[in-house]
Amino acid sequence: MALTKEIKISSIKVEQTWKHLDVDGSTIVKDGDEVIAQKPYQFAISPNVNLGEFVAYQNLPDTEKVKVMELVNTLWTDEVKDNYTKSLASQKTPE
Repeated sequence: MALTKEIKISSIKVEQTWKHLDVDGSTIVKDGDEVIAQKPYQFAISPNVNLGEFVAYQNLPDTEKVKVMELVNTLWTDEVKDNYTKSLASQKTPE
């Protein structure tokens, strides 16, 4: 049988202040229908990332990208992104 690899998201947690997303799931390797390997898959996303590049980098299948993108489009308003950027800027130490 052919080996296949898939990534499945099992949970997405939302941090309340800045709407960071903590994404948990698994990378699963199958031989036909039999799972032969599985390992945890995790990443976090902040409102200041270039989401298109980030999701592409994570190599998520389209079905899993949709889950992340729907949340981001709902949660990351311009106000949230602007306030997060201002918060980061205020934390930088002068050189």
